[in-house]
Amino acid sequence: MINLYIYPTALKHSQDKSKKYYKRKAIDKRPQGARTRHLSSIHTPEFGTPRSTVPGFSGLKSLSVGISEHNGPNYRDEEKRLTEISNEVKTLITELENKKDEVEAQ
Repeated sequence: MINLYIYPTALKHSQDKSKKYYKRKAIDKRPQGARTRHLSSIHTPEFGTPRSTVPGFSGLKSLSVGISEHNGPNYRDEEKRLTEISNEVKTLITELENKKDEVEAQ
């Protein structure tokens, strides 16, 4: 008996007694050669991904989940000051016009 662990393709079936050996096909109809198939199966390193361009980012990203700092926009305070100043300027102008009128009336 032939050891099947060494020659797994030698027997067609282990129970088949009529024909112990089978003939291999001489023509391989696959379009590529063995070397091309081998090279296409080899792993290539990744490039241009966030994992490769910024190593360690994924670990830091998981730490920052849930942490947020919410400050309102900073222009609101400045906008309030501007409107207050413009209102003050308008009142000053109206007061000055009133004083001119009073001086002219005297």
